[in-house]
Formats: sequence, C-alpha cells, structure tokens
Amino acid sequence: PSPMTVLECFRELVWLLRRGFPMSATEFFYTLMMPTTLAFCGSLGTIDMDAAGLAISVYQLTVENCATSVRWGLMPFLAQTMGGTKKYRVGNFVQRGLLAGLLFTCVNWAVALNTGNLLILLGQDPVISAKSEQFLIILMPGCLAMNLCEALIAYTDTVGYLWPTLVIRCVSLLVNILLQYSLVLRGGFGIVGSAAALSFSLAICPLMQA
Repeated sequence: PSPMTVLECFRELVWLLRRGFPMSATEFFYTLMMPTTLAFCGSLGTIDMDAAGLAISVYQLTVENCATSVRWGLMPFLAQTMGGTKKYRVGNFVQRGLLAGLLFTCVNWAVALNTGNLLILLGQDPVISAKSEQFLIILMPGCLAMNLCEALIAYTDTVGYLWPTLVIRCVSLLVNILLQYSLVLRGGFGIVGSAAALSFSLAICPLMQA
C-alpha cells in the first residue's frame, strides 16, 4: 500500500482507540460492580450469596436490558438531529428518553415486587426467593437511576463526551466497594446492607452525569 493509505489506516486506528477505549473501560468498570457485590456477599453464607446472585441476575435480565434499549434507541435520533438544522430538538429527544426510562422503571419495579413468587414458580427455594425479592426491593432506587442515567449517557456519547462517563463509573465502583466493606463486613447489615450499598452506588450515577 502507498504511504498515504498507511497513514490513513493509522489515523483511523487512532480514532477508533480514542473512541473505543473510554467506552470499553466504562462498561468494564460498571460490570465490575456486580461481581464485587457478590464477593462481599460471599462472607454472609451460601443462602445470602445465592439470594444476591439471583437478585442480580434478575436485575441484569430486566433493568439492564431496558436501560440499554433506552440508550441505543435514543442515540440514532440524537445523532440525526445534531447533524441537521434543528439542533434545538436534541433536548426534546433527551426528555423523551428520560420518560421512556421512567416507564421502563415501572415495569422493573413490578418485576422486583413479584420476584419472590416468580422464583418460587420456577422452582427456587422459598427462603432464597424471599431474600432475592428483598434485595431487589432495596435496589429499586438504583433501577430508576440506571434507566435515567442511560438516557443521559446517550446524549454525552453522541456529542463525544466519553471520559466524564468513565470517571463517573470509576467513582461509582469505588463508592460501592467502600459501602460494601462498611455495611457488610464492618456494620453487620448483611444482605440488606449489600443491596443498599449497590443501590446508592447506582443512584449517584445520574446525579453526576447530569
């Protein structure tokens, strides 16, 4: 290939790394929150760890899918609007994304409030199912936060502000580790403290993102 072609390939690679690294690192730090929570629940015994694992699985199956749908469904509209002449409509789309996240949260909360019965229906142990439902009920503010946060992230990703989201995820992970240590290991609050720590760590994300 000619030197110009090599230079163009190098520039494209640099661009991809510049865009891809912060987004990949952001998802990596967010994903670490769940195994970190389970690691602290491991000191509580098999039942509590199983309950937390089931609750987090339900959270990932429902809340994360809904929040991701809001984010990736919103981004094409934002990109198209920013590339057009009616840039003032960007705020309207962000508001609609927040509203969609709020509506999805109602569905997520309905699942959380009935998690115990659903797990028992699927053959899970009643004690573990009840603890999983308790975990998810405490996690309900975090569910709302994530649905709203993904709508805000759709905007910041579209305009190219990738590093602030990475910093927010890092801070959220550190807060979760600190609270898990304080409430679970030191405070003795058990699975309730673990759920509260995770919920608070998720709840601060949209506040910092805004």
